[in-house]
Amino acid sequence: MVVGYLRVSTSSQTVDSQKLGVLEFAQREGLQVDRWHTVTMSGRKSREKREINTLISSLGAGDTLIVSELSRLGRSGVGDLTLTIDKLLEQGVTIFIVKEKMKLSKSEYDMTSKILVTMFGLMAQIESDLKSQRVKEGRARSDKKGGRPKGTRFTSLDYAREEITDLYNMGVSVSKLHKRYKVSRDTIYRALRLWGVME
Repeated sequence: MVVGYLRVSTSSQTVDSQKLGVLEFAQREGLQVDRWHTVTMSGRKSREKREINTLISSLGAGDTLIVSELSRLGRSGVGDLTLTIDKLLEQGVTIFIVKEKMKLSKSEYDMTSKILVTMFGLMAQIESDLKSQRVKEGRARSDKKGGRPKGTRFTSLDYAREEITDLYNMGVSVSKLHKRYKVSRDTIYRALRLWGVME
């Protein structure tokens, strides 16, 4: 059985970008997702609220789990993340992490893999903290100046910046992105360059 685990932090967000990324990956690997496990809950909440324990208990030897990125399994701490991965691997579950381009299995989970998981987990935690800080600072500037800071460059796709960036980093092509968002390829390229995602 192949399971796709999707998680967003709030009800105002959608799992569409994660799902598309997982489906694109599965297609490339010749896999078919049999079941989706979707959760709306912050990565900093407990394992129970993120339904991690439920997910683990529903999988067994020979099953495959696909997640869009490592942080979807949790940002509450690297220790919690490695515990989740250890339990899944002990049960014989193969894990694919699309964004980080990782395949984890019990037979191949060596010290190098553990170091990479720890490193990516720390990066996700730091990125989350920085994003939260930027949001707070942006709101503070907006409250003081009454809108977008002077000189800020923007595109018509800023509303979907995080989603588009995630999809591009997961390997979704510009051709598919321009069709999905109904804009030209040049607009996608321009936005990715402006956001620093593409040189």
